[in-house]
Amino acid sequence: MNSVGIGPLRLHVERAPREHAPSAWGRTALGLGLAAGLVFAAAAPASAGGGGVSGTVTVEQPPPPPPPPVYSVTIGLQSDPMATTFRYGACTGGFLPDGTACTVDATLVIPGGHVDSPDIRVTNTGDAGHITRSATALVPDSASQNPTSWQLGTVPAQDVFTLADVNGTLPAQQAISSTPAPDQHFGVPDGSADHGIAVIERFRLTAPTASTDPALVWHNSITWTAGA
Repeated sequence: MNSVGIGPLRLHVERAPREHAPSAWGRTALGLGLAAGLVFAAAAPASAGGGGVSGTVTVEQPPPPPPPPVYSVTIGLQSDPMATTFRYGACTGGFLPDGTACTVDATLVIPGGHVDSPDIRVTNTGDAGHITRSATALVPDSASQNPTSWQLGTVPAQDVFTLADVNGTLPAQQAISSTPAPDQHFGVPDGSADHGIAVIERFRLTAPTASTDPALVWHNSITWTAGA
């Protein structure tokens, strides 16, 4: 008799005499012992206690979206950056009623006269974008019950005046209209403007060929708009 140890399981195996083949029982017992020993050796040890398992999960949040762009434009006179209104300057062209040449400050002769604006400083104070500009009709300071404005056009006519860009950096007499259009002082042809860019602009107002309203004082606005 011999004892064979396999893992933690010990088997008792009987060998047949040398002159005889091993018995069926011995072969069977040996086979079971190897199988049992392999299975037993591979088994996981039992847990020593009933404790739980904890862990930490980190969730990565996507970065916040960038803030939307801010568009803004600042207007002021070159001589007074805080000023937002102006008077057209000395008239040129045409004649006064006494026949003398028109040189009177802020006097517009009808027909044929024109007056110039002071230098206007326009600054893109917002994010990079595009600048447009437009102008309104001239409205009279009139005591009439039905005042008649001067409309902005491309050619002087009855109750129609023109407004042109004459600061020298653009083609002379480039007309300004009532429909917003790219301000090409900032960028040609689309008015593109980086942050902080400033330009100087000046305008020439040409009188109508005739005026229905007899008012002596008129007002209009020029508007610059910043956008994408």
